[in-house]
Amino acid sequence: MYDLNRVQNFGIIISMKSKSFWEKHYKHYDFFQNKLDWYKKTIEFHLEQMRGKKKVLDVGAGSGNLTIELLSVPDREVTAVDSEEYALNQLKEKDPSRRIKIIRTDASKLPFKDAYFDGVVSMFLLPFIEDINSHISEVFRVLDSDGIMSISMWRPNQKVEDGWDLRTVVEKKFLDSKILPKYQKEWDSLLETSVVNANNIDNRNIDDRKMSELITKAGFVDIKFYNNIAYDKWTYFIVARKP
Repeated sequence: MYDLNRVQNFGIIISMKSKSFWEKHYKHYDFFQNKLDWYKKTIEFHLEQMRGKKKVLDVGAGSGNLTIELLSVPDREVTAVDSEEYALNQLKEKDPSRRIKIIRTDASKLPFKDAYFDGVVSMFLLPFIEDINSHISEVFRVLDSDGIMSISMWRPNQKVEDGWDLRTVVEKKFLDSKILPKYQKEWDSLLETSVVNANNIDNRNIDDRKMSELITKAGFVDIKFYNNIAYDKWTYFIVARKP
């Protein structure tokens, strides 16, 4: 399954941010995201695209909320990769059965044989990869014929300096559900890293047109873009097939 010569250089995956940055980001990440219907709808979208798939790779799995849900199919083989050790340790704690194959590696140099998976998912990952071209090419390589790639993407319209509307909307949801101000300190901590990520999303400027070009160049076909799945105007979703 694995090409061990390719398991290297995992530290360059996400804009060279420090270990402490991602530990801080993931400390309260699950607590807040799992209370958002948008987050649950995103997971549901990816699960639907993986229907019938037996070998699924979750790239940029983070703390693994989508990864765990992929295990709902009893005979499915699920693999998770990420560069962040702290997040992957959280995922390991969620999988006491050890069914998930968890690998710390670079998403642009996937350590798997050609045509190994029939499904690959990534959830809000791509703006944080140094070499997106290589990543898309690697996903194409490890997918078998008729394999499906399912991606959720943040749009480059976060506009932090102009008010960061998404933050305002999410905070209202948390206020309405009484999560805030009870957990204001934890929310403020998550915002410190989230604002950095939001600015990174805008700076990378990976819009629908650019993604379409990258996916087409890699060789994918039947490319479909979806809006209004979750997070309103701040996201878009993509599904494509390897011929």
